Amino acid sequence: MRWPPLKSWTSKTKVKGQIYFVAINYGGKGKTRWVDMVSVVDGTLSLRVHWSDISNTSKWVSGWTIIRNFKQEGEELNDTQFEYEPLQSLELSNDSGLTIPMTNGFIREWH
Repeated sequence: MRWPPLKSWTSKTKVKGQIYFVAINYGGKGKTRWVDMVSVVDGTLSLRVHWSDISNTSKWVSGWTIIRNFKQEGEELNDTQFEYEPLQSLELSNDSGLTIPMTNGFIREWH
């Protein structure tokens, strides 16, 4: 998995009812890497996810993809099966492409 992380992510399990997220910031080194995410649908839902969880393709997929692992029509995805911390404040990385004005010439890819 490449670093820095792409900006669009799909969780294979619901986090408070949401699966589509934008990576707004990242940091750490080695095993302590993390990514701050905000829900695409519910902007009040923000979280910090450990890089080891995002690197696990059974938990996260880069890009916004359709999850087709429902057992029956309309069945909910499982509850969250990875560790995360709710964010107290949102801080955007310089390469997020979400700052105004833009201060960095390099913007991370969405997918």
